[in-house]
Amino acid sequence: MLFIEPDRLIQIAYESVRIERVKLIPHHAMHDPAIAQIGQLLTAELQPNQFGSQLFADSLMIALSIHLLRHYSDFQQPLREDFGGLTPHKLQRAIAYINDRLGEDLSITAISQELEMSQYYFSRLFKQSMGISPYKYIMQQRIDRAKQLLKTTPLSVAVIASQVGFANQNQLAIQFRKFTSTTPSNYRKQI
Repeated sequence: MLFIEPDRLIQIAYESVRIERVKLIPHHAMHDPAIAQIGQLLTAELQPNQFGSQLFADSLMIALSIHLLRHYSDFQQPLREDFGGLTPHKLQRAIAYINDRLGEDLSITAISQELEMSQYYFSRLFKQSMGISPYKYIMQQRIDRAKQLLKTTPLSVAVIASQVGFANQNQLAIQFRKFTSTTPSNYRKQI
């Protein structure tokens, strides 16, 4: 069972279409593949030792909220689009905040609070500015920093994983392979 705080849904609705009240229309005994998939992904993120779990869970909750607003609310206008993304100053602050805390369990909540923005609005404007979601940007930065450490230090892969924000060496290896098509150990041998 999924639960979204009503205030969070209202906040996303307000930022999306500038309404202060939203009502979800009940739908009984129906199957929505998008909600099912988001639920499965959220369940997987609740497993122990998931790196970046808060960051990914935040992104999933925003996606679920938007899906509910689009398909199950009493307000049926298209969601507002903002063009141009974050201001250069806010984008610079967001990137600095992320880079200063790559080794920590970052969350969209923390980043958006640093910028005094809501999670949804920050995520949307960040993607417009950078062309990728905050989650993917953070993963890219972690992999880039891991590559740098693999090149310039004799640190073990396990230590590097910890320093760049992964729960363990295996999680680093999985993401490293996604971004580079090789493992951290093989990458180090090749340089």
